Amino acid sequence: MSAIGLLGRSERLLMQRYGILARLRKQFTMPDATFEDLASYLNLIEDPDMLDELTVALDKVESGAEATTLIVETARQCQRRREERTPEKLGDTVRFDPRGRRNLYQSIVNEVSQMTATQRSLGTLSRRLRQTELFIQQACAILAYLDQDSLMEQAVSVGRKLLAADVGVTILLNVHGEIDAFWPQGVKKPGETFPEGMRFLLKPIETGEILLIQDLQHYPEAGSLPPEHLNIQRVLSAPLIIGRNPVGVLALGRTTYAPIFDAEDLRLLETFAKQISVALENARLHDAVLELAQLQERQRIAQDLHDSVVQLLFTMGMEAENILNELPADSPLRHRIQRIRRLISRSSTELRGAIGALTRGPNRKDEPLSVLLQELVKEFEELSHIEVTLLMPSRWPNLPDFSVQAIYRIVREALANIQKHAHATAVIVNVTVYLDRLIISIQDDGVGFQSDTTAYKYSDLHFGLRTMHQLAERAGGYLEAFNHEDGGAVIRFTLPLLPNRDGER
Repeated sequence: MSAIGLLGRSERLLMQRYGILARLRKQFTMPDATFEDLASYLNLIEDPDMLDELTVALDKVESGAEATTLIVETARQCQRRREERTPEKLGDTVRFDPRGRRNLYQSIVNEVSQMTATQRSLGTLSRRLRQTELFIQQACAILAYLDQDSLMEQAVSVGRKLLAADVGVTILLNVHGEIDAFWPQGVKKPGETFPEGMRFLLKPIETGEILLIQDLQHYPEAGSLPPEHLNIQRVLSAPLIIGRNPVGVLALGRTTYAPIFDAEDLRLLETFAKQISVALENARLHDAVLELAQLQERQRIAQDLHDSVVQLLFTMGMEAENILNELPADSPLRHRIQRIRRLISRSSTELRGAIGALTRGPNRKDEPLSVLLQELVKEFEELSHIEVTLLMPSRWPNLPDFSVQAIYRIVREALANIQKHAHATAVIVNVTVYLDRLIISIQDDGVGFQSDTTAYKYSDLHFGLRTMHQLAERAGGYLEAFNHEDGGAVIRFTLPLLPNRDGER
């Protein structure tokens, strides 16, 4: 065969390969990286007849995965045939060039091989350039997200694009080291509970390093995988760290026929995970700043009320007292003025209580929670003239600051609601440590709830109860509100505890 004949054969091979790739792009939706790998496999098929057979066989496939498998197997078959037909096995006979121009043929083969390697290198470089461009555009934009849910969803979306992943999930932990929330993409969310078989994704929380799995189906720590994950084979999971504390992970997965994760993928994910951690810390600092601003605004409102309304009520009370002193003992107006004076006194007392609720809060650095609750109950009894029985454990568990805040504010809000609505004469505040839970119940002997308490949680007319529900959820616990069988209402706050940690706070 002449050199011209060889070049004509190469042109035919190129046209066949191009036709197959163009057809696959039109028929199936797959990542660009997958098409680049398929092009590399097609370059290994140097037999036009095999390419013709492959074209016919592709007419019968129904999915991109089947097409990928067929191309890979054909490339391997071609490689095996080429190894069986090496010149070493054929002795001195060279079948490719009857006139003995073996060097010419070999030079063409080497050139084609070099072109194939160059093409693959250019494809890899192009993919890395796209990844870098996307990282610069999206990873920096993530810092602008101040809402945690939006931030985590965007992080998964960008991570999938960066690493050409088919599925992804971000997972955040609460202060107890348990899964607080997760945001999957690429698969349907399996309810509110994270699948047990996927908990191995949290391993970077313990090691502080990226978890790399190239064959998930044979990974020993992977449990019974959910049906929607059975086709996932390659997994990367990177820790999200704020300060030195791991707070969650970003995990990405590829299907069985996708390329393996390489060292560049690991470096890119490590950099991106650090960017997400910074953005997450910014979002949490923003929430803290908002909470501080709310506290300062409450202080300002309390000061304004004290300087204006309280002083005004005091003046009105003094005027009512002066009128009473000037009226004759048998005056018909005397009874009405006395009633007005009592209303002014009651309004002043309630307003001072509201101002106290706005300005006071627990300061764990100064006093333990047990002392703070005793002072709160004592003050409530003085303002409301309602008897309170406070029951507390002799030894308190060690509680984080936000849990102390939640307990104090829930008890304070419950007592305020009792004073306003319950028409009660007695209250029992009971704090109990039971196994791995702290239970705080506030029970009164009043009129109880007049409607379904589940509606109170979302009703704008019952702000106090809704606030208690929110406080309980933020602390990682839950709140129950119901009528007691013996009469009156019960507010019960249950807070899970960290294991093996004692010491009163």
